[in-house]
Amino acid sequence: VPTYYPGTPRVADAQPVVLGPGEERWNVDFPLVATGAARVSGRLLDAAGTPVENVGIDLVNTADASIVGFALGNFGMTHAGGDFTIVNVPPGNYELRATLLGAGTVPEQAYLPLTVGADDVEGVVVAAVRGATLEGRVVAETPQAALPTAMVIAGVSDRGNGFTRSVDASGAFSLPGLVGVWTLNVRGLQDRWMVKSIEI
Repeated sequence: VPTYYPGTPRVADAQPVVLGPGEERWNVDFPLVATGAARVSGRLLDAAGTPVENVGIDLVNTADASIVGFALGNFGMTHAGGDFTIVNVPPGNYELRATLLGAGTVPEQAYLPLTVGADDVEGVVVAAVRGATLEGRVVAETPQAALPTAMVIAGVSDRGNGFTRSVDASGAFSLPGLVGVWTLNVRGLQDRWMVKSIEI
């Protein structure tokens, strides 16, 4: 499994190696962790309880929000019956995550905490729910300050990409399918303009 200095499979337990300007350091040795990797398998259901196929489901490390084995393509794509399998999973605390995007419907989100040990985890059922819709308006302190390119972004640091919506001519926006705790930001403002406040 991936090993971090000084010899741990957990990113949260890793220690930095600090170097000053022009400094060289030798003998930064640490042992690889000799532990088995598990297989996580289960089924993904939509909000109506129907198995869904051809949807990607990620296994995210809750310690650093990284997708486990992302560089190796270690993600599950659901097959017939909503079944998925994720391999080479080191022990740790994770969250299974999926987003279901139906045509013309509010996106559905699925989040399931999961602890993985030395043994395979089988029969996991991940059920999605329909998220809430957040509506609002971007306003400027002066009426002549148009917002033709403004975009409102909803996201969270530990859940990867979120949703981005452009504002209309009046500054109004709508963000569908939000579940959980989200952060809001505004991008694409005109030069020399910045966000002053975000009020609910």
